[in-house]
Amino acid sequence: MASDDPPASPRDSRHRPGWLPLVDAARCTGCGWCVATCPPHVLSLESRDWKKQAVLHDAPACTGCSDCAVVCPFHAIAMRRVAAAGPRVDAPSEADQRRSPST
Repeated sequence: MASDDPPASPRDSRHRPGWLPLVDAARCTGCGWCVATCPPHVLSLESRDWKKQAVLHDAPACTGCSDCAVVCPFHAIAMRRVAAAGPRVDAPSEADQRRSPST
């Protein structure tokens, strides 16, 4: 039976795994609004080419909530879907290994 209780916090309902922020270096001014609003603290400011820029430093911990993109006054952050890590394409599957003779 499903619970009718609300999420523990509003952010729980916006957890979107598989989405990561992509920072446009040409638009980012290094103001830090995205860093300040990031719930899991996965964004930071780094100096690149003599200017500050927002950088995603812990992608696996990102919840995909898009708070950073919403708060950015320069529209420098876009949320992008990332492919889930699956088995490597060049690695033989278990079935292939059973079929091929061992050398």
